[in-house]
Amino acid sequence: MRLVLASWLFAVTLVAQPDFHLKLDESGATWKHTTVVADGHRGGAASFSHERAVIDVGPCPVHGTKPFTLRAALRTRHGGFSTMLMARSGDAVGLSLIMGRRRGCVSFEAWSWTTVRLISKTRVDDGRWHVIEVPYDPGTKTALLIVDGTVEAAGVLGPGASPDAHLRLGNNIGAWQPYPGDLDEVSVVRRTRYRKRFARVANAMRPVISRAEHARDLAALRARSFPKTSPLLDDAKTWPQRRLAVRRGVQDAIGLLPWPRRAPLAPQVHGELKTRGCKVQRVSFATWPGYRATGWLWLPDPQPKGRLPAILCPHGHWSNGALHHDVQARGIRLSRAGYVVLFVDSVHVEDVAAGVSSLGAMTWNNVRAIDWLLARDDVDPDRIGVTGASGGAQQTMYLMALEDRLAAAAPVCMTSYFAEIVSDTSAHCGCNHPPRIEHEVDVPAMCAVFHPRPAFFGTVTGDWTHNWPREGMPQIRRVYEEHGHRDRLVAYHEHAGHNYGRPMREQVYAFFDRLLLGKAGRVVEGDVKPLPVSDLLALGPPPRVPPSHRAMITEHRARRAKVKNLRPLAPGLPWKIARSPSFVKQDAGRWLRFTIESHDGVRVPGAMRGTFLDDTTPIPVVIGEHGLGDVLLSPPPWLENLPRVVLCDPRFRGAFAPFAGAWRRNGLVLGRGEGYEAAHDIACFVASLPSQAPVTLVALGDSGPSALIAATLTRRIRKIIATDLGSLYAKDGNRTPHLPEILRFGDLPELVALASKTAKVEAGLGRKLVNAEVAAALRD
Repeated sequence: MRLVLASWLFAVTLVAQPDFHLKLDESGATWKHTTVVADGHRGGAASFSHERAVIDVGPCPVHGTKPFTLRAALRTRHGGFSTMLMARSGDAVGLSLIMGRRRGCVSFEAWSWTTVRLISKTRVDDGRWHVIEVPYDPGTKTALLIVDGTVEAAGVLGPGASPDAHLRLGNNIGAWQPYPGDLDEVSVVRRTRYRKRFARVANAMRPVISRAEHARDLAALRARSFPKTSPLLDDAKTWPQRRLAVRRGVQDAIGLLPWPRRAPLAPQVHGELKTRGCKVQRVSFATWPGYRATGWLWLPDPQPKGRLPAILCPHGHWSNGALHHDVQARGIRLSRAGYVVLFVDSVHVEDVAAGVSSLGAMTWNNVRAIDWLLARDDVDPDRIGVTGASGGAQQTMYLMALEDRLAAAAPVCMTSYFAEIVSDTSAHCGCNHPPRIEHEVDVPAMCAVFHPRPAFFGTVTGDWTHNWPREGMPQIRRVYEEHGHRDRLVAYHEHAGHNYGRPMREQVYAFFDRLLLGKAGRVVEGDVKPLPVSDLLALGPPPRVPPSHRAMITEHRARRAKVKNLRPLAPGLPWKIARSPSFVKQDAGRWLRFTIESHDGVRVPGAMRGTFLDDTTPIPVVIGEHGLGDVLLSPPPWLENLPRVVLCDPRFRGAFAPFAGAWRRNGLVLGRGEGYEAAHDIACFVASLPSQAPVTLVALGDSGPSALIAATLTRRIRKIIATDLGSLYAKDGNRTPHLPEILRFGDLPELVALASKTAKVEAGLGRKLVNAEVAAALRD
């Protein structure tokens, strides 16, 4: 490998910011499992065909206050997710080229990668060489993605930096995302050109309203949508009559209504290790069709005769899962004290369109674990408890809502109102987001379903549970006190960070010992030296292997009830649109920029060109795949020929993009999924435009599904031209826009049929409409 440095920089910028140019036509010391191929873009090139192939280049500091231009030539036939190159230090990303955010397309991502991704319009997985260029201008904080000489995307990156970044080719740093392809002519120079292009981009990307104003709108919506109140528990006296309705709502939201079929458990013991006073077995048992949950069964050694109390212990996101030393400590101490203790390995699997959620998958594994405990002749069926921390406590909460076979429960470091774990710019773990759950129930009510059985709530000052003693716990306490069960409720609040450490564990031991062993008093954990993780892993099947994604979809679609319309899939939305009185002009020019207030008070940006005095000629309303700024930057040829046209930025496109990741998850739990939300924005926007003229929606890229749904909300939409509806949701249920549980209604053909009842639809179903077809459809 030849590394070419600008000579005038050589003496000083090795400690500052050097330009470099990697020709990649010969290997070097930093090449690992990487080979040279002769037919590069220029001369030889680096081939990353080996899954462990990387080239660690070295320091590549990136500052948002300094210009740079990244260039690389790539060749691949792999369109799935991979990292071609990455400059980062820890969590601070400097720059990267990612394949597969959209299949076959390349994405440039920098320090703001969670909210800003410049994705190519052209697929580059055709096995030919493609030249990627990314210039960045610090004055406008804007980057361009140029593919083979054509600007295909632009975005405002905002402030940021990764001053200690190191550059790697062929994979991510800190994550396993190997790139199966070739790279050549990789360079980073600390300057840029394209001054006129940047000026044009800055004008096109100029927001209708500021990001701060969008943030205020969404913060107000979040505050209204995630209240820290529990109206379900306001009438504590009648709670026993209402708790089963809450249970049904929880069961439905996590996809377990009706219950899955209970196949024979067929438990197996794969191996065993002994330590002082106890032993642990590697076990598995049947849960979902074709799937065996794995776990760790801790038993007293020697084991007393007769039936013993049992504790089910779901675990959270600790390193090594159930084998983390704090998790093992519980198994060792509880089994030595005379309990049968079962840890079930947590797994994550999600298909938004089918309603498959990680919580549903894990909860059913835990229900089947209880089945197994009850089937054992060494377990007392009347003395089964459950405890877990963090994600394990979350699983505990859902079991508290669904299971009558538990005698006691102790969730630790999880209980809080949803408001504590949501924001507008970042999302908690995906396992916190089953569809519609916050619309159906709040956390205090979910936990109160467990009444009148004893419950322990462990919280701390240093995580999202910090307010639980004041917000949530009092509501549950009222229910227990109203029915004379105050002594069955224990709350322990610790001045500590997120943990299930020894002080907390000893409180939980005392709680269970009093209830299930009949032993009162303070508990000291004692010596609980964990077993070596390597020895435990050698016992049997690897932990945390999720169920088959395709099998889970098939099972859910066969079992779950179908719906006749879309309302049950997004009950958090009104499904009725009124004309908004809030049409606010922001600025004039060739394009008049304005906002229209949507159904929930969030302002939707728009831009229009031409006169709107004609009430008969249809108004074309264009929804850009990446927002109105992208349409203005690279207008399709048919756009310039339209005498009047309107551009619309529904959620979460264009100006809303920085909030898309967080609100994609927020909308899921609120019962207002991303695609349904966008449909309401589009319908409200269309209904509120000046004049009474009918509207032709032109939906570019993946905005098509939302446009189809919007036609069911307002009759002003007379025609829809959807250029590319994308893959069927049955093939990719996690595609965008998210349409939670849409497969309970149908798929894209059914949405086309639904929209066709009120509008003429011309859609790219299974193929893309070319510009000539769009132009012809607009003339028709």
